[in-house]
Amino acid sequence: WIETSLTWRQRPETSVTAYQTLHSLFSHLFRFDATWNPAPVVHAPLLAEVLWFGSVACIGLVTLVWLRRLARSWRDTGRLEPAMLPIALTVPVAILASPIAEDYHYVLTLLSFLVGGWIALKAPRSTRSVLSLLLVALLLIGLPLPFNERLVEGWSALLFYPRVYGAIALWLSLVLVARSTGTDRGR
Repeated sequence: WIETSLTWRQRPETSVTAYQTLHSLFSHLFRFDATWNPAPVVHAPLLAEVLWFGSVACIGLVTLVWLRRLARSWRDTGRLEPAMLPIALTVPVAILASPIAEDYHYVLTLLSFLVGGWIALKAPRSTRSVLSLLLVALLLIGLPLPFNERLVEGWSALLFYPRVYGAIALWLSLVLVARSTGTDRGR
């Protein structure tokens, strides 16, 4: 997976809107290819790389911090919710970091939605904002929104990555769910 994530990102066809990932989004905006992406905002492939590495590093770092806290919480309390949450938290991260992700990849997020929704509904400190964010993520990922367009030009490409935004919202809601489980107290 790591080798594919690093080598497939160089393929020009990964910049199309059919692949709903951070790499595809940044490549579509900043990497020219006469066949696959003839109208980016600007041809700045280094910027696409920096944005991808930076966003994956930030998401990965935050995820690792919460995975550590969840592991500690599970060890201290023995509760089942912190044991399920790490798997749910890593699913959207894997999809976002991948060079390609199509509709069938996003089916994997069902586990994340079930775990996140269950914990959010049970948590005494759960807020409506977490549930609202989960709902927004579900709509962006689950609705049959038009995104697989052949030639999308310039900044309008931002409108054709709903599943990327849904995966980010799902990931963020799971981080907030992890926070609401009590793993943030004094640690």
